[in-house]
Amino acid sequence: MAQRPESTQSYEQETRRHYQHDDVAREYHEQFAAKVSLGNLSHVLVAKAEQRSVRQILESIRSDLSLVADVPCGSGKLMTVLAGLSLSAIAGDVSSPMLRIARAVADRTSTVAKFVRLDITALPFPDGAFDAVICLRFLHRVPSPIKSAALLELRRIARRYVVVSYGIHNAWHRLRQRLRGLLVPGKTVPYPETRASLHSLFESVGLSVLRQLRPLPVLSAEEIAVLVK
Repeated sequence: MAQRPESTQSYEQETRRHYQHDDVAREYHEQFAAKVSLGNLSHVLVAKAEQRSVRQILESIRSDLSLVADVPCGSGKLMTVLAGLSLSAIAGDVSSPMLRIARAVADRTSTVAKFVRLDITALPFPDGAFDAVICLRFLHRVPSPIKSAALLELRRIARRYVVVSYGIHNAWHRLRQRLRGLLVPGKTVPYPETRASLHSLFESVGLSVLRQLRPLPVLSAEEIAVLVK
């Protein structure tokens, strides 16, 4: 049997399999949805800033939007944003436990959304099915070949806009990650990129950067970009 490329094995083990457990999904959700405490304060601050940034982006193109996709939707972090803008959505994730939580959040916030279990590298939607596609908290978790495969699929199903987040690799965030690693095992940004390498990647799949935001520059390496076909 042919050996799978290392990048594919990494995606299977670190992303697809990791989030298939109820306790992992619950812990992920509670990092930003539970009552604020010293232990989850940074997660809550980053999540709130991320939601504000996405809301700002979607508000700026609201007249172009009817149906959007949230892939991967995780545990439903964007449901309140979508509900607040009266947007209909298809929300998808590779994790069934994540989807169960996201459905409950959608019900609680009266979000108009349908949910589907899927793999972002082979999306079950026709070309141009969505006015905008949102992909948060994914690209920084996977190696470059998976990034490219996912972006090609996101571009394919988007009519015009693709909104993505990613982790930026710079001197400050390298230092911050090293210091954090002394206190907490694991990496919050396993596969960071420089801004230049990301722009090159976007261009290679036929997407150009329209706008960039940094939700919480000091506490988070995350950047959010609006890409257009």
